[in-house]
Amino acid sequence: MEKVNKFTIFQVLPRLWGRGKFSDWDRKTFDYIKWLGVSAVWYTGVLRHARGKAFVKGEPGSPYAITDYYDVNPYLADDEAERMAEFEALIHRTHEAGLKVIMDFVPNHVARDYHSYCAPEGVRDLGADDDTSVHWRPENDFFYYPGIPFKLPDGIDGWRQRAKLPAPEAYEENPAKVSKVANKAVRTMAAARPLRTASRAAPARKPIPTSSRHSPNSARCTT
Repeated sequence: MEKVNKFTIFQVLPRLWGRGKFSDWDRKTFDYIKWLGVSAVWYTGVLRHARGKAFVKGEPGSPYAITDYYDVNPYLADDEAERMAEFEALIHRTHEAGLKVIMDFVPNHVARDYHSYCAPEGVRDLGADDDTSVHWRPENDFFYYPGIPFKLPDGIDGWRQRAKLPAPEAYEENPAKVSKVANKAVRTMAAARPLRTASRAAPARKPIPTSSRHSPNSARCTT
């Protein structure tokens, strides 16, 4: 293919390419991508996200329901325990092929059951220190509905039966919560009266490392 003097981005969900593994991105793959005239590969859905649960979008899970900002999806690795090393090797192969890398980072969407297995020492989970007795406070990571438990949508079991999917795992959330919005006007409204509708999500406040070398506890990411 004739070389075109422009920057071209190839976006991909790695789980949908080949066997759905980091290792599927080999020299042959990159030769093909380069032949297409691509300048950069945009890897989407790499950060660890919720999957196989009734409160995410389908059995594979939504790439935008992040459960750990310091981890990558174990299912993308040939050896789950070495997933960070395999991901870094993928970045190296991409650069070696003469391509730029774009990471799909999702700062404003987290899973309801966010829990980090790989956070550095001293970094607390989102919501771990929230005061759940109030609808809103500046220090909280989420809005809450005290006295109101989160319930799965009606009919979800019937949908899963028709799709021949296994029964959803048990999930409890009390009080119910929604993501916090970093907007002064909404904060002012929230302080003046109880919130009655779910908010748009807001960026997470915690710093995110770009590789395991920035995360001193990455070696303990075994789950």
